[in-house]
Amino acid sequence: MRTAADPTELDAVRAAAVSALGQRSGRGALTDLLERLSAGGGFLGEVARLALVDVAVASRPAAPVPALERGSGGSRSPSSSCTPTSTLS
Repeated sequence: MRTAADPTELDAVRAAAVSALGQRSGRGALTDLLERLSAGGGFLGEVARLALVDVAVASRPAAPVPALERGSGGSRSPSSSCTPTSTLS
């Protein structure tokens, strides 16, 4: 977070740091920094806005995956494993 917030760093270095922050989850100081940087405009502001979207998505709980119903073709019974049913002569 220090590199992203440091105005003496090169813009490319700060942009890489801000982009990496988007891979983290959390609130508080992280989102405060990204919101402040996104308000600044320019390329760094755009990267910060994208990072905010990434953080928001990472912070949401995952949607439940529906279970496959028996007989839907998507699951196999334990007896139908990879055992061959015929032999070649």
